[in-house]
Amino acid sequence: MRRLGRCSMVALSLVAFVAAAAPARGQVLQQVPGDALVVIKFSNLGETSVKIAQFANQVGGPMAMFMPPDPLAAAQAALGMANGVRKDGDAALVILNHDLEAEQPPTVMLIPVTDYKAFIGNFADAQNDGGFDSIKIGQHGTPAFAASWGAYAAVAPKKEFLAKKAEGLKIEGAAAKLMNDKGVDVAVYVNAKALRELALPQLRAHKAEWIAEAEQAVKQEDPKYAPLAKVAVEQGLRFAEEFLQGSTAGGFGLTLGKDGISTTLLGEFEPDSYIGKLVGMVKNTDGSLTAGLPAGEYVFYGGFTQNPAVMEQLMTDFVGPIAKELGALGEGGQKVQEAIDAYKGIVRSMTGASMGFLLDPAGMGQPGGMVKAVSVIEGDSKVILDAQQKVMAMSEELANLMPGPRQTITLKPAAKTIDGVTLNHIQSVIKVDPKKPEEAMAGQFISAMYGTNGINQYIGAVDARHVVQILGDDEALMKAVIASAKANEDVLGGQPQVKGVAAQLPQRRAMAFYLALDKAIAAGMQAAAVFTGGAMKIQLPPNLPPIGVTVSTEGSAVRIDSHTPTQLIQSVVQAVMQAGMRRGGGGGGGGGGGGAPPQGRPGDL
Repeated sequence: MRRLGRCSMVALSLVAFVAAAAPARGQVLQQVPGDALVVIKFSNLGETSVKIAQFANQVGGPMAMFMPPDPLAAAQAALGMANGVRKDGDAALVILNHDLEAEQPPTVMLIPVTDYKAFIGNFADAQNDGGFDSIKIGQHGTPAFAASWGAYAAVAPKKEFLAKKAEGLKIEGAAAKLMNDKGVDVAVYVNAKALRELALPQLRAHKAEWIAEAEQAVKQEDPKYAPLAKVAVEQGLRFAEEFLQGSTAGGFGLTLGKDGISTTLLGEFEPDSYIGKLVGMVKNTDGSLTAGLPAGEYVFYGGFTQNPAVMEQLMTDFVGPIAKELGALGEGGQKVQEAIDAYKGIVRSMTGASMGFLLDPAGMGQPGGMVKAVSVIEGDSKVILDAQQKVMAMSEELANLMPGPRQTITLKPAAKTIDGVTLNHIQSVIKVDPKKPEEAMAGQFISAMYGTNGINQYIGAVDARHVVQILGDDEALMKAVIASAKANEDVLGGQPQVKGVAAQLPQRRAMAFYLALDKAIAAGMQAAAVFTGGAMKIQLPPNLPPIGVTVSTEGSAVRIDSHTPTQLIQSVVQAVMQAGMRRGGGGGGGGGGGGAPPQGRPGDL
């Protein structure tokens, strides 16, 4: 029997995505075998079909030009499924439990139907084959099999995939909330318990073999490092085993909204497992996590809150054995071990931080450099600064343990005093060999990015609980971050475009970060001009909203949420199309598909 062709499977998935579903939310999960490995559920796909068309029209460009006005009707026409398909509920693509080394994973598509006989009537050559219906899908007549499962037509490339009767998939905890969330258009469930039964025996069976292979490979290069390699691989496999042993579910959700695209990535663990206990110790906050950062043209910014006990536990359990082995490698290894021990002091003290990265193309190749960054660290300032000095005292020796250009790292205590705050200066200078092309190229890149005077950092305590750190020799930036940290201002979190994105994300979170894609594009274009002598001019409206990402916990589950605003996508798509038209000699326009032009006076980037 020939396999179900890729094109037909894609089209079949599309019809489930934009076509039909069962009348009741979650009913489709009742038709899924309880040990299924993966389920992709498409919610209320009649409505989702409309959402897709509307979103494409909003964004404009190629998406609007190539998206059918009615994706549902287009998919049904392509697959020849005009009759018997229900249009007002849920559908699912199911990957059944199977040997992970199987050449073809067993898949079943659950398509909701108003009448199974009417659905089979779409296929003129349909024949009964041992209790299943043999059908040919689409214009190419790709062979498949179908069966009636409740209010669904179950379709698969092989009839044996349909032999197991569905008893219903039971999902609990955060994964159940995600799969049953009416606002989520596409939800993916990964049955980690079933996957664990398949993957753990494989890991345990091959663990000793993998460790021996890694040890032997390093031994051939330098026998001194073989024990270290052995411990490092052991720790990595230990973490993988703990992860599999504790995992109960994984999930992913995607929602198309008028304001943008939102996603959720979920990992859930047994509450009493090693990782589950650590996750349970993470504390969320309703703060913006950008407090202390001054105003600026940031490309990337955000912050996190931290339970020091979690990080210290991870360092003790997983880094500790590696650090111990380093101590047996002589003076160099002992230095690394001492640096790790010093860093533990920072981890024990730090309870959170906010940070921002800026790109200044005008500084490329200049003393100040292109890359600048600021951070405000919360914790015991004295402990953090003492630990930082211990690490920096040995950093030059540590850096030169690695192959490549030599570095000179100098620590100058109390190098500057700005507005009553004493700053230590850390300068790293890369010494390249001009006769080695790879080193010369690395040196040019570092000079362009960080400045011709080397990499310069400044760090100092604002008060007993806050430390500021600045990358770049920019006194104006130092003054700004010190003033903002003293006042604990939240300039960025109060910006309308940031508030709008933050409102689309979980309000209690442990981390929140933002990517200003428009500013990244602007800096990239200007930087490219330095190397190429010219750059594509892209016009974007000012003050576009950023992409937002948060990390939060729900009991023993971790979730990563993101929101990409429609306004940002629309503006970037139209700007790129307009730039392409200018380069090709065309005139303005370029929205396509009826997408509204960006509002406001665009800035020429």
